[in-house]
Amino acid sequence: MAAADPGGVFASLPALVQHRADERGDRLAFVGAQRRWTYRELDEDASRIARGLAAAGVVAGDTIACLTKHGAECVLLLLGANKLGAALAPLNWRLG
Repeated sequence: MAAADPGGVFASLPALVQHRADERGDRLAFVGAQRRWTYRELDEDASRIARGLAAAGVVAGDTIACLTKHGAECVLLLLGANKLGAALAPLNWRLG
């Protein structure tokens, strides 16, 4: 179960998504340009990304830069990085 205080404030965005996945996993959580995610799918994909980042050597406290158009990929990378305790620094793709 995700960490929350009695007032319902969650320790992190991934903790909120995990809580929603546990509570109402089959409900629609996020709509991207090409796909829709339920809370369960969003949590599972973020966990998969977190495992991949960890395998690449990312640890808590690291900052990951991301040069992409803002969209589903950026949201998933944000959640995955945050699950590890890392931060995401999205860069404006127009500057690339």
